[in-house]
Amino acid sequence: MNENWNPLFVTEVMEQMAEAKLSYAGSASVIENRVAFNVPQKLMQTYTEAPDLGLRELLKDFFVNQQFRRDVYIKGGVRLGQQELEQHYEAICLVQFGAIPDGVTEWPIPVGTARPKPNVIPAVLEAVADGPTPIGTIRAHCEKKGVPKVDLPGVLEILINAGVMRICRSDHASLDREPARKLNRAVFELALGDDTHRFLASPVLGSAIYASYTERLLGQLLLSESLETPVTAFSAYEFLQRHGKQIKDSGTPVDDLAAAQEKLSTLLAETRNRVLPTWRRLGIDL
Repeated sequence: MNENWNPLFVTEVMEQMAEAKLSYAGSASVIENRVAFNVPQKLMQTYTEAPDLGLRELLKDFFVNQQFRRDVYIKGGVRLGQQELEQHYEAICLVQFGAIPDGVTEWPIPVGTARPKPNVIPAVLEAVADGPTPIGTIRAHCEKKGVPKVDLPGVLEILINAGVMRICRSDHASLDREPARKLNRAVFELALGDDTHRFLASPVLGSAIYASYTERLLGQLLLSESLETPVTAFSAYEFLQRHGKQIKDSGTPVDDLAAAQEKLSTLLAETRNRVLPTWRRLGIDL
C-alpha cells in the first residue's frame, strides 16, 4: 500500500467522511478540544474568523505543528441541550493514575504550558483520594475549596493529558472483576517464565495498563502479602531464586547477596509505595 500511503489534511478527511454521512465530533485527545489550549492568543482572531469548522481545525493543526490526528466521527448524532450536556459531563468518572512530581507548577498543553492556580490541583487530588470519582463530586468538593466552576474543566484536561488522571467506567463498582483477576493471574504466572505479556487488565478503566517486568514479579508478591507474612528483601530474593531470576543493576547481575538484597529492598519499597496504590485504585488485584 506504500504507493497510496499519503498524509491527508483534516479538511480532506472531513470531506471523505461526509460521503459516508459521518460528521466530525472532536479529537480523541481530550486536551485538543479546548480552543484556548490549541490556539495562540495572537492568532485567536484568525481562528475565529475562519468560515467553517474544517478550516478552523486545519488552522489549529498549523498553529501547534500537529503531526498526527486522532479524531472521532459520528453518524446521525443528536445534539444535546446545555443542561443535558452538564448532566452527562458531571457523570463522567475519573481516577487518579499517576503521582505529581514535586515542584511542578507548569503543565504542557499543545501551544506551550499552563500554570493553574496553586489551590486547584491539590483540591482535585483530595476529591479523588478515595478512588474513582464522578466529575460532579469533584466539582462540588473543589467549589468548597474556592475553585471557580469554570476553572475546573481545563485543569482536569491538563491532568488527563499529563497522565495524572484517567477517565474510567462509571459502572466500575457493579462490575464482575473476576475475569480481570483471572487474566492478571495468568500474566503474573507467565512473568515467572519470560518477559512476555506486559499489560494488566483494569476493570475500573475497562482497559489495560503497562507493567514493567519488575512490577509484575514483585507486584504479585506484594498483592498477596499480609501482616502475618510481610514480604521482605530476603523472602523476595528466595522467590526470585526459585524461579531462576537474577537481580541486576544497570543490566549487570548482582552476585553479592547483601548487595542484591539491598537492591531488592529499594525495588520493593518503590513497588509498594508507588505501584500498588495505583493498581488498587484501578481494581488490579489477585
